[in-house]
Amino acid sequence: MRKKRYNNLAVILLTLFIIVLILDDANADTNPICDYCKRIITNNDYVQTEGIYFHKKHFFCSGCSQSLVNNKFVRKNNANYCAKCYENKFILKCANCGELINGKYLALHGKNYHTDCYNKSFGLICNLCQKAIEGEFLTDYWENKYHRFHEGKSSYCDYCRRFISKDVSNGGSVYNDGRTICGICKENTVDDIREAEKLMSFISQKLKKFGIEIGLDNIKLELVDKNELTNLSRSRSKDFAGFTILEGQKGLDNTFSNKYSIFLLRGMPKSNFRSTMAHELMHVWLYSNAPLEMDPALAEGSCNYSSYLFLQNDRDKLTGYILNSMEKDPDIFYGEGYRRVKKMVRRMGIESWLEYLRDNKNFPSGY
Repeated sequence: MRKKRYNNLAVILLTLFIIVLILDDANADTNPICDYCKRIITNNDYVQTEGIYFHKKHFFCSGCSQSLVNNKFVRKNNANYCAKCYENKFILKCANCGELINGKYLALHGKNYHTDCYNKSFGLICNLCQKAIEGEFLTDYWENKYHRFHEGKSSYCDYCRRFISKDVSNGGSVYNDGRTICGICKENTVDDIREAEKLMSFISQKLKKFGIEIGLDNIKLELVDKNELTNLSRSRSKDFAGFTILEGQKGLDNTFSNKYSIFLLRGMPKSNFRSTMAHELMHVWLYSNAPLEMDPALAEGSCNYSSYLFLQNDRDKLTGYILNSMEKDPDIFYGEGYRRVKKMVRRMGIESWLEYLRDNKNFPSGY
């Protein structure tokens, strides 16, 4: 009888032991684990961040070991940092002015500098090869500075004249017709005829406000490459971007009607496309309203002035470059002619300029 009691007691103790083990396992599944010591957290004395748990005594800065409990911190690369250590370890500061560095910077002897701070302290750096500049150097419209020896040896964008490089122009590419375009200009090109036609309509409406009225019903627009444009226009100019053809037709009733074909380069940046479109639409206006045998300087200068009218209030940086290039263009027709027309309009006004074009082939005296 006593032996049976002992057996029952053993069964009871074994059952209780098993229950304790089950409860411990259940608690182990629910209790969080400290990310630092990898041990189970058995009380509520812990910190949680981004789904990660720490004993409070293990929640400290990986840089200075200061406790982060109730303090601001940043978690990076699986470690926690106080604000000061994070700034010192991961945020660049200029060794010259002490301010934070955002964007491009220059490094010298293990120290980092704002580009302007470096230039003021140590001299100029070539934006193309990142080496120090001594003596004469080149500066483009975009305020990039280059060693003079890069001229003629490095390619540049046909549209903005930046040298092609990863740092200066976000790289670049060459079209099948030989044109070179930088990565910046390539981001916003006109390649689709439907987009081109919408821009033509928009530009014609804007020119109409200046008294330059152009009907689009008799205009056919085509996008072509450089080789096609050269064959059509017989021009060998590298900067030639558009061409307009007048096709007169005689009807059965002996009346004449004009049809026009405008050819523009496919793949131009939108600012260049709009400038060229305004220029070619002015050619259409001249064909419709002015003497055909006009002085090329007056004709091309007037067409460039049409581009100026359309672009003058545009704040796009590439537009600013285009207008600046027109002002400095040495070409006798496109550059000098444009400046002479601009002088005319400044003195007589747009309306009188257009009236003058209707009846005259040459510049008036004094222009």
